[in-house]
Amino acid sequence: MLFRSALYADQDHQRSLTQAGRKEVRKAGGKLVEILSEVKPIYFLILVSDALRTQQTWDELKMMMDDAGIAQYSVMVLSTLYLASSDRIYNVILEALTCDESKTTLLLIGHNPGCSNFVNHLVGAHLSLQTAQLVHLAQREDSRRWMLCSQVLPR
Repeated sequence: MLFRSALYADQDHQRSLTQAGRKEVRKAGGKLVEILSEVKPIYFLILVSDALRTQQTWDELKMMMDDAGIAQYSVMVLSTLYLASSDRIYNVILEALTCDESKTTLLLIGHNPGCSNFVNHLVGAHLSLQTAQLVHLAQREDSRRWMLCSQVLPR
């Protein structure tokens, strides 16, 4: 799953979410909690860019997940995800999964254009992720290809 950071205020690595951005996260986060309740991951890994706005996005999502009783997860805050390209995102995911292959569900909170390009590469689509957009992907069992299960726009 990918979650693009929400609306922000400033113009650098320390951009803070706006109130509207926090509201967007809560709207899309509700759907994330629904998906996780259906998927029932045994344990999953969350990769978050070290930018302030993505960490604030994660803080909002974490509260919602904790309130829903989704408690088994591991979080990695990574500077390598800040404005990462699609190729960089792919390599970061591979490195993270190599650390512990038992984690089969992954949530990445990052930035555009890398997140959009990464999703487009996996599913062969032409999406441009909006702020606080959640994309749920699943690997096809019979191949190395991926499918777009759902997407949530907070507006």
